Amino acid sequence: MTKFEYKTIEIRSNTGLFSVSINQEQLDKLFNKQGSEGWELVSSTPLSNNGVTYRIYYTFKRPI
Repeated sequence: MTKFEYKTIEIRSNTGLFSVSINQEQLDKLFNKQGSEGWELVSSTPLSNNGVTYRIYYTFKRPI
């Protein structure tokens, strides 16, 4: 039976007066780095308040 290890990464959004954004280019670089190390994205969990997402947790796994 295959065993896995897991890693969770927290991404916080940049908040401004009227906007919430996450730098897509930096996120792609982060995901590509994790993929090159054998990590596979298995879930994303957003945290929101009053309809505004301010944090997302990404969980990765890889065989050990």
